[in-house]
Amino acid sequence: MNGKKEKTPVKTVGILGGGQLGLMLANSIYTCGADVVVYDPDPSAPLCRHAAKVFNGAWTDYALIEKFVRAADIVTYEFENVECAPLRPLAEISPIYPKLDLLAITQNRINEKNFLKENRLPHVRFATAEGAIELEGATATFPLPFVIKTARGGYDGKGQYLIRTEQELADTLTILKQLAKDNQPFSAILEEFIAVSDEVSCIVARELNGKISSFPVFENHHRNHILDKTIIPAGVPEAVQDKVKEIAEEAALALDVQGLLTTEFFLARRSENEDKEVECSTVCGDYLIYINEFAPRPHNSGHITRNACHLSQFDALARILLEIPLTDLSCNSDNIHCMVNILGESFKKDSSTQLDLRLLADHANVAEVVLYGKLNPRPGRKMGHFVAWGKDRKAAIENAQSFKDSLDRTD
Repeated sequence: MNGKKEKTPVKTVGILGGGQLGLMLANSIYTCGADVVVYDPDPSAPLCRHAAKVFNGAWTDYALIEKFVRAADIVTYEFENVECAPLRPLAEISPIYPKLDLLAITQNRINEKNFLKENRLPHVRFATAEGAIELEGATATFPLPFVIKTARGGYDGKGQYLIRTEQELADTLTILKQLAKDNQPFSAILEEFIAVSDEVSCIVARELNGKISSFPVFENHHRNHILDKTIIPAGVPEAVQDKVKEIAEEAALALDVQGLLTTEFFLARRSENEDKEVECSTVCGDYLIYINEFAPRPHNSGHITRNACHLSQFDALARILLEIPLTDLSCNSDNIHCMVNILGESFKKDSSTQLDLRLLADHANVAEVVLYGKLNPRPGRKMGHFVAWGKDRKAAIENAQSFKDSLDRTD
């Protein structure tokens, strides 16, 4: 022993999915001196247009996916809709993080809710159904109002139906029965409707050695079921934020996550939900806390960490995968930050996929604009985001809204 450390060869991280989450993760991996290989069906996906090594093939082309896995030392994923079973033998070639047992839970709403119930984590009352006949039977005894959600594949409000009246129920059952007729078998979950006062999220980072840490709690606002803006620090009481973080870390440990786990929460005021079963939720002062869902990956709300925190969510995941210790995940200043999604509506029909960023000359409090380079802008499609800041909450939100208005006014 001469006391010298052996040189560590450059690692290659495989990313399943070439969207904006993969792109920003890859940038953090590159800054750690590692390489990236990506798998995505779309050659024009944001990361596929930048990574040096790309595999383009269907999600069912498992022979090609195996070649992709063999090209990586370690693999992660940027979205949940990959099938776990065919990946399990591939995880013996290169480890996949977060692990597939966790993914199998979080990619299926029924598995997710059962996990919450079994681990005594806060959740809304629910019922499950396999197919249209079971669903119709379950709705007969589940009190209105409620939400029907398909077990797989839903995001940004897709696969979700708010049921307030018998007529809305009849219309929704007709839609879902048609799926069965079209040979599209489905599982569904019914969830009690909560009068939500706030939506927040917390990203937990857990290293491969088990060390756990968390980002600050984010406050989220949605429009048409799509995240519109995220604010940090969150505006709910500090005691509620502490309890949210505690629950998020408890869930991460129960799931044995190695990587990132985003937990989305619904907060409700007890005074507005007096008929709700308190034993299903966690009570903190006047607030009822419920876990809505998990995402075992970087999250849209976490984009704000690129500017507001000492490390971004992408830096944290890159370090975890490369076994580099995490440092401070807290806010890096006393400023308030506000992140806003840029959707396809902000792009004019006759424009390119770029925006006129000369507008930044009049918006000094916009810290960053990130455009994902996606082709074909369309309404509701996430094309980029920006982060504005202010000395207080009101200023941060106004600065963000002012820049967004300028983008939308561009001729």
